Amino acid sequence: MTWWSQWRRGRFWVEIVLAVAVGVAAFVVAALVSTAARSHVPAVLLGPLLLLAVLAVARFAGILYALPVGVVTILAFDWYFLPPLRNLDGATVLVLGLFLGMSVIVGAVATHTGRRAARSEQARGVLVDEQAALRRVATLVAAGAPAAEVFEAVSAEVAALLAADGAALMRYEPDGTVTAVSGWTSEGGFSNLGIRYPLRMLPLLLFEITWKLIWALAVWLPALLNHSLARDVADNAIGILPGPVVVAILLPWGYLWKQYVVAPGDRWH
Repeated sequence: MTWWSQWRRGRFWVEIVLAVAVGVAAFVVAALVSTAARSHVPAVLLGPLLLLAVLAVARFAGILYALPVGVVTILAFDWYFLPPLRNLDGATVLVLGLFLGMSVIVGAVATHTGRRAARSEQARGVLVDEQAALRRVATLVAAGAPAAEVFEAVSAEVAALLAADGAALMRYEPDGTVTAVSGWTSEGGFSNLGIRYPLRMLPLLLFEITWKLIWALAVWLPALLNHSLARDVADNAIGILPGPVVVAILLPWGYLWKQYVVAPGDRWH
């Protein structure tokens, strides 16, 4: 069992305990309302009002909370509004506990089953999307498309599946450097820069990071902090800001450190 499964299961038990507490609170409120309205409000009016309250709980909190709230509300309405009235003795508490426990159990099972079905449906949708992406890439390969086109299609499909602004396909070289084989970003354009001559393009990629960061710090960020962000600046930011992030991922930082920091400089002629 993974930590995520343990956390989710622990959280579900917390929800069950909370559903019991909500059920007890709902019984107290319904009992007080029924007692106060006994001689003033007709049953045909109070009953539907209580059902509307249960419906609201079901709509906003789910069946796990609505079921115990509904059961204890009807019990309170029956015991403290409709004759013969019932005293809150040991037998009454026992019956209330049995009804509350049964409703929480049924609500928990229904909630767990519904969530599992939803996760299964979501996983099935992800699998369908992945298979469709594989078919599109396989079609390019079968058609004899150039390797650069296939690699860029792979990057685009991965970005679409992950709902990311960009994706990159990189190859680790024997000397410890990384070559950007392909990349795709939502802004387009730069993804082909490092494909053929990745190391020769490093100054251009560094320049791209630099001017975009300068624009972000000098134009976009002050306008954002002052709540005066113009529409054209916001539109430009959508295309510009993802660039530094993706380029930073593509850059072979190990090579940069060795080549431009650690390595001795060339002698001036």
